[in-house]
Amino acid sequence: MRTSTEPRSAVQDFDFYMGSWRIHHRRLKERLAGKDEWEEFEGTSVAWPLLGGAGNGRWDHVGGQLDHGVHPDRLISSVIRGLFLPD
Repeated sequence: MRTSTEPRSAVQDFDFYMGSWRIHHRRLKERLAGKDEWEEFEGTSVAWPLLGGAGNGRWDHVGGQLDHGVHPDRLISSVIRGLFLPD
């Protein structure tokens, strides 16, 4: 008999994230400078299952808009893979 304190498989732990999401990011304007002023910008994240749900892929694109267009220092695009590795 299993009790609620026994560990369970974590394969589905990130299933809630599958799909397309609007995301909000922020970063320090000056890192390692002892300051706490932040830049904030919006983006998109798209996640999909891999290997029958034992892994996931994710594409994030975040950009900052200025009055005259997109500022290249505020563009972030990444592809991320995750894989469940049981003990």
